Amino acid sequence: MNRKLALAIPAYNRPAVLRSNLEQMLPELRETGVQVFISDDSTNSQTCEMVAQFAEQWPHTHYVRNQPSLGHDRNCLRTLSLPDTDYVWYLSDATRIYPGGIRRILTAIDSETPDFLAVNAKHRTSIDLPSGKYDDPNAVIEFLGWHLTLTGATIYHRRHLEDMQVRYEHFVGTNFIQLGVLLQSLPTAKGGFLWFNEQLIEAHRDKGDSYWKKTALKVFMKDWADFIMNLPDAYPLATKRRAVRLHSRKTGVLEWRELKRLHAQGLLTYDDFKRYRGYWRLVTGVPDWLVAALSNWPILRTSPVANERRRDDSGSAVG
Repeated sequence: MNRKLALAIPAYNRPAVLRSNLEQMLPELRETGVQVFISDDSTNSQTCEMVAQFAEQWPHTHYVRNQPSLGHDRNCLRTLSLPDTDYVWYLSDATRIYPGGIRRILTAIDSETPDFLAVNAKHRTSIDLPSGKYDDPNAVIEFLGWHLTLTGATIYHRRHLEDMQVRYEHFVGTNFIQLGVLLQSLPTAKGGFLWFNEQLIEAHRDKGDSYWKKTALKVFMKDWADFIMNLPDAYPLATKRRAVRLHSRKTGVLEWRELKRLHAQGLLTYDDFKRYRGYWRLVTGVPDWLVAALSNWPILRTSPVANERRRDDSGSAVG
């Protein structure tokens, strides 16, 4: 059994996807002896039953079920606290590690012993920060903060996962608690931050919608900006502002195309525009007057047949 690294996975109602990912990673789990810890927040017993079956193939699988459910942020703390290995790879239930990725991280742990490690993901080709060790936390938050919102991108040293309920309780409710653990600890981390600009993880093609899909404005407008701006003063204000803006610019989540889609789905109204009036210029590159005009524009209703013809490759309706 490997004592250096474990996978820690928060689960929520995706038993088939999680099983597919675990089975694809199984050969490397067996080769490296890496344990798997699953904290299940599901509303039914299907994930529990699936994990019991998978544990017959990989006995170093540990499972807890949260009753009642803890919610996204508290389950993050619970999941990260389960392993007792030197490092913990916090992995979404919809994300898998490419073959060779676990060995790659184990080799880096042996040679570099960093406080944190992070990896690139499939389709994120716009990250041009070279692989290497970074001691300046400002470089991490400015150039990678947006990417590290992705569950599965970060590996944590155990020393930063002690007394989690006390150290990181103030991040509960932010929707970015896994990034908060990193950014709060990074300014005093002596081992540094090791970045792999290699696509070592990918989301399962059948993952479905993310939990924030219908609340994208709140999560990536208000919650994201408030989260970054309330980080310790070790991060200068100018750096925080650039980090806030980079998320939407890189992901497109609140740029023009996505704003049109949100409006078409009734998720961007003029009331929404007014509710987040103080955030638009901070978060998105779309002028606030244009957002106001879009949000006040009548929503064009189309027939189900027309909607089906206008679906894009991802299966979501386009505006």
